[in-house]
Amino acid sequence: MKMFNKVVLIDDDVMELKYVENMISKSSLIKETVTFSKGSEAIEYLKNTSVEEFPEIILVDIDMPELNGHQIVEKVKCLPQFILSKSNIAYLTGNASMDNLIEAAIKEVELFIRKPLTINKLKDVTVMCSAI
Repeated sequence: MKMFNKVVLIDDDVMELKYVENMISKSSLIKETVTFSKGSEAIEYLKNTSVEEFPEIILVDIDMPELNGHQIVEKVKCLPQFILSKSNIAYLTGNASMDNLIEAAIKEVELFIRKPLTINKLKDVTVMCSAI
């Protein structure tokens, strides 16, 4: 199974960030996890990250204050294509409403993952991202 270098995790729930970061660390599937509780900080980070350091996976919660997941994805998708082509964007959310599923399809989000994230779901994400 391919090991990924970096994942960016964006979620306003600090406990969720710690839980997912801990799970990723234990999984040995991803070398580095960078977390953000504010979408604006994540977007700034991504804008200023070189192609070589750009994360292969971006996990975004949908229901957040300030910027919601859909708004974050819109802004990330404005980055140059040669950078985005290195990355896979996935929603990691507890809100799998039909509206969110449709919005994910419209925004061409590669994966839609229901919380809670488990080791098996994480393995599935890495397999799917390897194939995309």
